Amino acid sequence: MALLELKKVSKSFGTSRQRTPVLDSIDGVFPSRGLVLIHGSSGSGKSTLLNLLCGLDTPTSGTIFFDGKALEKQSPKKRAEIRRCHMGRVFQHYELLNDLDALTNVMMPLMLKGETLAVARQRGEELLRTYGLEESASKKVAKLSGGEKQRLAVIRAIIHRPEILLADEPTGALDHSNAQIVADMLLDYSHQALVIVVTHDLQLFKEVATSVFCLRDRKLTVEKLNESVMDIPSSSPFVPTVRKRTSWSSLLAKTYFVQRKKIHTISLLSSGIAWAACLLTVGFAFGSGPSIVDASKQFFDFETASVSKVSKTPVEGSPLTLMQSSRPSVSEMSQFSQRFDSMRFDVDLNPLFSSIQGKVGQREITGFSFCPIRNFSFSSRQQNMLVKGTLPTHDDFETLIINREMEHKLLEEEPSLDIFDMPFLMTSQATFELTHPENPFSSVKETFSFSQSMRIVAVVKETSFLNEPRLFYSHHAASDFLEAIEAPLFSSIVHQPVNWFQLLKDASGNDALSSYRYLIFIQNEANIEAIFLLAQKEGNGSKNFEISSHAFTHREALASIGYVLRIALLFFVLVSLLGSLFILGISGYSSFISKLKESAILLSMGATFKEICSIFMNESLFVGLFSAILAIVLSLPCQSLFNFCFEKYLGISHPISIPFSSFLGFPLLLVFLVLLFSMGLSVLATGIPVAFFHQSNLVANLRDE
Repeated sequence: MALLELKKVSKSFGTSRQRTPVLDSIDGVFPSRGLVLIHGSSGSGKSTLLNLLCGLDTPTSGTIFFDGKALEKQSPKKRAEIRRCHMGRVFQHYELLNDLDALTNVMMPLMLKGETLAVARQRGEELLRTYGLEESASKKVAKLSGGEKQRLAVIRAIIHRPEILLADEPTGALDHSNAQIVADMLLDYSHQALVIVVTHDLQLFKEVATSVFCLRDRKLTVEKLNESVMDIPSSSPFVPTVRKRTSWSSLLAKTYFVQRKKIHTISLLSSGIAWAACLLTVGFAFGSGPSIVDASKQFFDFETASVSKVSKTPVEGSPLTLMQSSRPSVSEMSQFSQRFDSMRFDVDLNPLFSSIQGKVGQREITGFSFCPIRNFSFSSRQQNMLVKGTLPTHDDFETLIINREMEHKLLEEEPSLDIFDMPFLMTSQATFELTHPENPFSSVKETFSFSQSMRIVAVVKETSFLNEPRLFYSHHAASDFLEAIEAPLFSSIVHQPVNWFQLLKDASGNDALSSYRYLIFIQNEANIEAIFLLAQKEGNGSKNFEISSHAFTHREALASIGYVLRIALLFFVLVSLLGSLFILGISGYSSFISKLKESAILLSMGATFKEICSIFMNESLFVGLFSAILAIVLSLPCQSLFNFCFEKYLGISHPISIPFSSFLGFPLLLVFLVLLFSMGLSVLATGIPVAFFHQSNLVANLRDE
């Protein structure tokens, strides 16, 4: 049985409507050994015939038998294995891998076959020495002469000891001296294997050829046939090794990556920025919540809040509900305060100070808030907020503490003003309709007038975002101050002295003098958080009470802004990733297109189309890997920069905290996920467009048109 046989093989190209025949019902039987010459004019289909013989292409009709089995009926993977283990290919124009050195070019068939790098190197160096090319081993093939390149191509074709060597015009581009060397190499190898040489020049091979065929007018005719070699058994002494996983595709991927470094730099930067944005978004998602809580605690009156009683009345026939606020009763407040340790409640003094103004010299100061704190016994949190001056050690109503915003307000017109040494005159005036508690027809209009020279002793730093100029006074000291001020008109109608603090305390729940609320002072931080949950309507029993404070309002506003920012960042990340994937896909596919010839050469040596695709996906893998590393490196200074800006302009500390050390309870998990997703998406971006390319498109690069 012949090793290689053709029966009624035809091949044509083109569409079903317009096909161009190249081979027409040809027959041929090839021996197991010897040099077989196929000659014909240029364009007669010689290269097409070689592509058919090695299984790169399939006939339009007819059958090609390899070792008694129809070659075209084998799977693409099996045909690749036949080329890899049983066949070698020599091209007229060398078709070496120009990006690699001479030794690596020679080693490639053995690496494709599955041999280790050490075995391939040893075998390659031996053959280079045998054919006088040992000094060219480390040279790029572009620096070799034509004769050296063709000898190198022959060495590459025989290094894995194939049973069939297909040579396509192996001497067509050489001078006579180099052509003779190559012819001798092929003749020498034909003593142990079948060497098929296709050429239009008969001079070198006709005399030494075992058999001679002529390809003319799409037919293959026998001109010379040595019957003796046909009797040699087709079973080969060369047993293919079990294919191991080799690094040839990674080697080419690294080479192409370096070669296209400028293009890959763009891909790398775009992906790196996209993944850095992802990391910053994750950092914001993890860090903004605790930062917002911390920011809300950076208010000097964080322990102060207010409680109002809310009654809701549905409007009949309407979806609207009327809400009315009033000050809870003392018993209701007592029950409310029993839920929490270390909580005190007291009347709100704000009705008397609602129109308060300040004056420094002749300059009037408005647009600030006059805020109570329980007393001048400060927590460590409050002490850490001090930036200027000294916190007072005892309560008095002449002492004020201001925040940085108030300091800026005082100094905006007089930057050299010494705020600690200036007299600060505080004035307020408010008029109320006061009714006799037992005689509703007896009432008076009482005016509260307040004028007090006060002094600023300390400046504290609060969260600046959404904050306003604020002055803090001791509620305990102010209460004592108001107890000493009598309301003369009201005292006259009730016939006993009544002070303003008593009026505030005795005001009815829905009277303006009550301010419709009680102040609460909390000393336990755990209770503050529990009260905050009530303020958010998340706790039991909050339906009848409305709890508010400057810190709570600030926290809710920041949380809403943080949510919007997270959505915006997520959208930005998605757009960035899609753009990055698009750039990666174009870059990877363009790399594949630019290497079609090299890919076709690898295909002819036994690489599968899938493996060839993996070269360019591995190339993208490198881009993804370095993109992830770049993203991690970029994210650290960006995190510091953004946190600095948040701290400086918004007063929020470390809202971005990328959890590199621990993510979802696992150390370095985030780093691993970024590396995994970056490399995976890079491979996917290249793999999808490359996968739609067909093997037949690669084979077209080897046809002799």
